[in-house]
Amino acid sequence: MSRIKIIILFGIIAVAILVVLLFATNPQEPTYTDGQEIPWAEAMSLIEECRVEGIMQTHALQVSLTLKTGLRLGSLEPKIDDVIEAVRKAEPQCGNISMATE
Repeated sequence: MSRIKIIILFGIIAVAILVVLLFATNPQEPTYTDGQEIPWAEAMSLIEECRVEGIMQTHALQVSLTLKTGLRLGSLEPKIDDVIEAVRKAEPQCGNISMATE
């Protein structure tokens, strides 16, 4: 193989590796709007990722999450106090997350 072909081949491989690393380390993050309703699994992920500053739950299972960015999101918990359990599990890693109930 000629030197030029080898250089081109290594260049293509290098670019492919960079693309894989870029997508592996910077996954697309969802864009939220204030007041948006999100699925419960997504709300749980935000709590587990330490992105939530505070939560509020109602007797009707409606949960309001305030993110550390100040954005407020809503979700519906499957059963009462699921969000409180999730916050308690996350607190050793995330620190204090304020909680309020109706």
